[in-house]
Amino acid sequence: MSISSLAQSDTKDTEAPGRAQVLSNTEAAAVPRSLSIVLLTQNDEASIELVVRSLLSNLADWADDLEILAVDRGSHDRTGILLERLAAEEPRLIVLHQPASCSYGQALVSALSQTSKEFVLLTEAQPGFNVDLLKRSFALLSDYDAVLGFRQRQGWQQLTALLWSWLLRFTLGLRVRDLSCPFKLYRAEFFRQQALEMQGHLINAEMIHKFVRAGYVYTEIAIGTEKASEPVRPSLRRKLALCWEALCELSNYSGRCYQEEHGCI
Repeated sequence: MSISSLAQSDTKDTEAPGRAQVLSNTEAAAVPRSLSIVLLTQNDEASIELVVRSLLSNLADWADDLEILAVDRGSHDRTGILLERLAAEEPRLIVLHQPASCSYGQALVSALSQTSKEFVLLTEAQPGFNVDLLKRSFALLSDYDAVLGFRQRQGWQQLTALLWSWLLRFTLGLRVRDLSCPFKLYRAEFFRQQALEMQGHLINAEMIHKFVRAGYVYTEIAIGTEKASEPVRPSLRRKLALCWEALCELSNYSGRCYQEEHGCI
């Protein structure tokens, strides 16, 4: 059995043993491809138009009911302008503008609150979206309520991912390989039932934790190797500051969860 298969079976059996019902094969075949795609974008002038047009074109004949919610997080370039131009000619595109001071969590929640389809895909405005991966992930929704992607990493990136994975398992009991992976497919009903509070990137941990506590189950799927280079690399000081903020946020959230579970509040 492959590592991927072990991750899927382990997640299904241990994350939410009390789930009431799993969709039958007949019901799964009848599930319409109703999808909201949430794109968080910032200073992506060079690629945003290509990304949006590619998504709309490649999914046009596959998704029965599609919408794209693009959140411009205070871009300093023409990203917001290009999105508005696209929205004027494409009714399936909804553009949300947030100030540069808006946190990752706030931007994500602002989009999730406006989704209207049956499933939600959280991703980034990066070229080369893998449509086949999305189709394979949809096939898994006959047995799961969410499909979370993970990237093949090397060196320090792999070590960092492992450390966060162990930390999340220790503090919240989560088994997640790649918390920051830009591919997460959920049943949208969850976001209409649960309120998300975190402000930073750790909102993804809160999301998965509450997802499991609500009785949903998820699996993970490999999406390929992470790109070796990034267009913008934050300074070491910025990286340390972000890491400290994430640790503080995780500590506060896990502490509140512990108090709730043990009747301390």
